[in-house]
Amino acid sequence: MADEQVDRNVVERSFFAPQRKNIKTTTQSRHMFSRNFVERRDLEQYFWTTSTVDALCRALTFEPELCCLSTPSIAQAFWIQEDRAVTLLDIDTRFDYLPGFRFWDLRHIPSLPMGEAETFRVLVFDPPFFYIPMADLYRAVLEVCKGDTSTGLMIGFLVRKEANLFAHFREFRLSKTKFVLEYANVKPNKWRNYALYSNVDLPGIKRIRKPR
Repeated sequence: MADEQVDRNVVERSFFAPQRKNIKTTTQSRHMFSRNFVERRDLEQYFWTTSTVDALCRALTFEPELCCLSTPSIAQAFWIQEDRAVTLLDIDTRFDYLPGFRFWDLRHIPSLPMGEAETFRVLVFDPPFFYIPMADLYRAVLEVCKGDTSTGLMIGFLVRKEANLFAHFREFRLSKTKFVLEYANVKPNKWRNYALYSNVDLPGIKRIRKPR
């Protein structure tokens, strides 16, 4: 796609069209982006639904120093809806038409070293759940935030593996949130298997506080 002119109106109609409930028959759930943009299963790539993306973008609208780590749908939405280029670190070069795209391989850190003056206030991360070890995911996040564990971090992950997530990311003080993560190609009755974890509260995203 790097050598092709992207029609942003086509992208907008394709990506932000209302989703149907029957995910088996809707073309929109199979192709979340324009030009029949199919999820890459070799990368464990699953896109969030448009309602989830829209809600996350509303929460992140007032975060100027934002990094989308393996969350191309968020970077895409900001570019189309708000004409805003946000940093996107992703291995999938099909997204290189986005102005903030930088190639980033979570398995080989750093793929591209972060600039000395480059800092982020919030990272939103939707990593692969299985083929990359948790320790590598943690190292990737540390590289992006330059070791500053006070950086805001929002990460989507499997609920059944949250103990491992908390153990590796303990310095970030993550908590499960009330936010419901919807995946376009996952049946709605399975969405409860996923959760958004965060160390910050944002509009529409609140951490679940443990009773004292």
